[in-house]
Amino acid sequence: MNFYEAQALAGKRSYWLVALFLGITFLIIGLTTLFVVTWLWFDDGGYYNQQAELLEYFTVQRFAWVAVAVCSGLIITAWLKWHEVCRGGAAIAESMGATQVLPVTRYAEQRRLLNVTEEMSIAAGIPVPPVYLLTQEAGINAFAAGLRPSDAVVCVSQGALDHLSRDELQGVVAHEISHIFNGDMRLNMRLLVLLHGLMWIGEIGRELLYSRTSVRAKPFGLGLFAIGWTGIAGARVIKAAVGRQREFLADAAAVRLTRNPAGIAGALKAIGSIKSSSRVENHRCHEASHLFFANINGAAMSLLATHPPLRQRIQAIEPNWDGCFSEDRWQQAREQVKEHDGDRKQQVLGAVTTMILSSAVLDVAGVSDLDLVSETELPDTLADIAHDAFAARAILPVLLLAPDISLREQQMYLLSEFDPALAEQAETLTEMLKDVSRGAYLPWVLMAMPALKLQSAEQYRGYKRVLMKLIRADKQIDLFEWCLYQLTGHYCDGHYGIRRRARMLEQSEDDQAGAFERVASMLVWHGRQSDSSGADLERHFNLAANTAGFYNIELLPQQPSAETELKAFSEAVFILAAAGPLLKSRYLKGLVRCARQDGKVSVVERELLTAVAAVMECPLIGLEDDWPVRR
Repeated sequence: MNFYEAQALAGKRSYWLVALFLGITFLIIGLTTLFVVTWLWFDDGGYYNQQAELLEYFTVQRFAWVAVAVCSGLIITAWLKWHEVCRGGAAIAESMGATQVLPVTRYAEQRRLLNVTEEMSIAAGIPVPPVYLLTQEAGINAFAAGLRPSDAVVCVSQGALDHLSRDELQGVVAHEISHIFNGDMRLNMRLLVLLHGLMWIGEIGRELLYSRTSVRAKPFGLGLFAIGWTGIAGARVIKAAVGRQREFLADAAAVRLTRNPAGIAGALKAIGSIKSSSRVENHRCHEASHLFFANINGAAMSLLATHPPLRQRIQAIEPNWDGCFSEDRWQQAREQVKEHDGDRKQQVLGAVTTMILSSAVLDVAGVSDLDLVSETELPDTLADIAHDAFAARAILPVLLLAPDISLREQQMYLLSEFDPALAEQAETLTEMLKDVSRGAYLPWVLMAMPALKLQSAEQYRGYKRVLMKLIRADKQIDLFEWCLYQLTGHYCDGHYGIRRRARMLEQSEDDQAGAFERVASMLVWHGRQSDSSGADLERHFNLAANTAGFYNIELLPQQPSAETELKAFSEAVFILAAAGPLLKSRYLKGLVRCARQDGKVSVVERELLTAVAAVMECPLIGLEDDWPVRR
């Protein structure tokens, strides 16, 4: 099963999960209503007053009023949780006591975590998410949170930094990155909101039970707490039903991204080896237990556990594993941290090329055919610029500067009007980019996304306005400018509460055929080689169309890079983005095969594929045949 099949299956499973949730919710409402009405009868003295008729007290009207109050409480609680979730993954991580790891950190373990996250994000073809750390948690665990890739964060426990080697940490982060792009994270966030309502009754009971204000409230709290356990048990059933199979898929994705089964397998073995296991002590994390890398109560094998047993997960990756856990973990990890301290430049170079070597283009093209970036082509400060909150803002303006001197001067004037310091930084950066390959631009932009999110909302809105002015300075928009602007807006707008265009309803087959025709034609014309004939271009287009399942479309004539043409192209991409997961998989597979048909995946083709995949919210891996875990 690949990512797209998993997304489609998740949509089918959602129906019976909703039915299960509604059933448990009605049960909780019924039990709570019955308990509250009974408690009111006791509190009114009905038990001691022989003249009070029980059936007269338990009226439909009284039951209805109590049931409405309980339902209102559940709805309000769920709505408040949804409001918190809509603020993005950062709000979820901070509510659990996590703190952001800033690029300027001096700790070797934290720098290693940032580097690993960069590598895995770029390998998956998504911008690097902000990284958070649960500093008080000694267990090995991690989670990804957010409604969409644009507001996602990766959060790792301190225990993972202390006990895992670099390869093992890379496997854990790759696992969480896969949850971002395969649709799990969004499902988990919605599940978090629904289950928060189910556990609300138990939380009220807990507060009353441990309250010091009223002795009479304790028995009432005990009753609500007992009913709340029904909701907690139901929540665990739903978590277990949703999470187990998807954890196996995420483990397989980690192997796919890292190309190293020993990394993710070693992290799972470490959880079974150390005393603290994967435990998370913060009680706020328990309602979000399905988000984590492993069971937050330890390596339990309960039927209601949110994750599969450790041994099953390890054996799925390493079928010949002997089943023995090693106890010598802590010192080994500390020594490996010291070994890798100071290799930042080498890791950044790896991050720049990992996207090329681990994305779909490697599955369909030889490594020798790709435009790689050598170490001599990259300045030493490239990563520092992408990580710096101020300097990173100059990356996009510099990449948008025109080669024509007069036009470039006009663009620099626009930039200096907006922020003189930013214009000065752009001047400095222009000199540094003279010897940098075009192939480094896209990975560099993806690295810079967390730093761009460190701006204030007002700064970001002004920043986007000046980007558009730079793009329109020559009174036209080319494909590279479209790609950069779409990537920036797609991954940063949500962080600042800027609403992107409303998601389209799925279009008819004819509309999707026309949209694919336009997108594939754009890819063919912009990715063509200088020696490509008309017959070659037709063959490339037909391969894309046949792979996507369209047989009555043809290559459109080459169009000028006018704003109207880019607008039609952008509309076509959004039409494809409205398709179902399996259809989007076919469309992207067709585009990837079209790009590699001439034996060379160019930088322009890679940029276009990355931007289109980002708008479609799809990964550029898992597009080929099923990919079982291999040793």
